[in-house]
Amino acid sequence: MCKNSSKHEVNCKKLQNQPKLTSLLASTSKLQQPQQMAKAGEIKLACFVAEHNIAVNVASHLTKLVKSVYPDSKIAESLSMSRTKTRAIVVNVTGKTAEENLIQNLKENYFSLLVDESTDKSAIKHLALIARVVNTNYEVEDKFLTLIPIAEGSAKVLYDKTIEYFNEKGIPYKENMLGFASDGANVMFGSNNSMVTHLKNDIPNLFTMKCICHSFALCAS
Repeated sequence: MCKNSSKHEVNCKKLQNQPKLTSLLASTSKLQQPQQMAKAGEIKLACFVAEHNIAVNVASHLTKLVKSVYPDSKIAESLSMSRTKTRAIVVNVTGKTAEENLIQNLKENYFSLLVDESTDKSAIKHLALIARVVNTNYEVEDKFLTLIPIAEGSAKVLYDKTIEYFNEKGIPYKENMLGFASDGANVMFGSNNSMVTHLKNDIPNLFTMKCICHSFALCAS
């Protein structure tokens, strides 16, 4: 058949309307879309539970509620999240990502450190580290960094554990740390042997500030 013949031209036009092989793959992706969107929905629900400090046990009931509200939704039908999965998402997914992003921020930008020592109901002491940073909108934010278990609450131990964490994560605290704040306890702000005196050996120009609320409480008592 000559390529310039009228019959050949008609057949070429027919081929233009022929469905392509790649169009067959689109149907597969459409089938997978509800499952993918359901995974994103589970992450959002887990973040909702964590953000509003709701009991993790509520998660399974919350999933059933969403399914009952949207019975015709394939995405809602694909949701499957209990308290175990909710905790796993918060700890291993969103929490881990938030920690990594914050650590990267501290590596590249200036920050201040807020610390507090506490004892949980199992009588294990912990040191909580909060980082004060400036976000991309130039707003000051306080973000939870980590909770460090400690065997002894002395100034040297608190200092060593904090510096050990910074070194482990590769945070150049001597260059990027501008300020330090805590309560006015002797172990934190004592003039001879405290966490402040140890930190100022590393950072002579470190700005330090006692918690005003603790000072007011002491004055009132």
